Amino acid sequence: FTPGSLNYGSIAVGSSSSLSATLTNDGAASVNLTGFSISPADGTYTQTSNCPAALGVQQTCTFQITFTPPDVFTYNATLSVRNSAGAAASLALTGMGLNN
Repeated sequence: FTPGSLNYGSIAVGSSSSLSATLTNDGAASVNLTGFSISPADGTYTQTSNCPAALGVQQTCTFQITFTPPDVFTYNATLSVRNSAGAAASLALTGMGLNN
């Protein structure tokens, strides 16, 4: 992933902020992407992407991750992208809810 992590800083409770990250297949063969997940899956972070089912060599796709803090707290999560070989790419997410 580029960047290697996303830090949303302080976001007012009830507001949202979106950042993007690019996934690159830097391997020697095409990979079949089998799933995307955010853990914990509590809705604080949500994602959309333009990733195809198969990511060719040196091909990229972009994830748009939205942070919506439900309360005044620091929220950490991980976006994982799994492939058919059983490997996963991970992206660390962090942000803080702020009184508005």
